[in-house]
Amino acid sequence: MENMFELLAEDIEVTDKPDAPPLEVRNGDIEFDNVHFGYTPERTVLHGVSFTVRKGETVALVRFYQHSPAF
Repeated sequence: MENMFELLAEDIEVTDKPDAPPLEVRNGDIEFDNVHFGYTPERTVLHGVSFTVRKGETVALVRFYQHSPAF
């Protein structure tokens, strides 16, 4: 939990890649194409993720733990 609060307390800095194409808004769909994300450069959690969210859909990214206790 402490890591989450530290993350929420940080100033938001969004830096696009120098060759990133401009954002295009079309019919309300959102497309993620080859997305990489990390809380720090040393700790990436998404590696090349691609998917499309259609207008009106709700999507959640959930991490699966193979050896987690059953609820």
